[in-house]
Amino acid sequence: MNDKLPFGPAPWRRSLYILLSAPLDVVSLLDGGRLRQRLGGRLLGGEVPTRRLRGLLALPFDLAATLVVLYGWSIVPMNLAYPLRPLIGFDGSLENAWGGPTLLGAWAVHALGGLVFLFLMPWVVAGFVSVQRRILGASAG
Repeated sequence: MNDKLPFGPAPWRRSLYILLSAPLDVVSLLDGGRLRQRLGGRLLGGEVPTRRLRGLLALPFDLAATLVVLYGWSIVPMNLAYPLRPLIGFDGSLENAWGGPTLLGAWAVHALGGLVFLFLMPWVVAGFVSVQRRILGASAG
């Protein structure tokens, strides 16, 4: 269970592996999957099989997983730092914001969403890694 909490290294290693997985799918066509095996061993702590064509089969899933992981993790700082949004070019109006019309209410609602995603994303990433390992032919470890 501790590897599903966002404060340890495991979710961040898995997230990095998901972000690298689509490029690794393409590289595996050239090197037979050896780079994926080395990175998988380091980042996931388990064996990732070397399969040339299964990496290509995993490419659509890996691209979708990359988008979900990027979006999911980006929600955390964007919502926790909600009052700073005008500094990076977002609309500063609180009129139609969730929790508005005051800054405190809007920040409280968005911070709650950020905290939910902070604790949800390690589970999502672990699920993606599990499915990916099955596509590649590894055990579900």
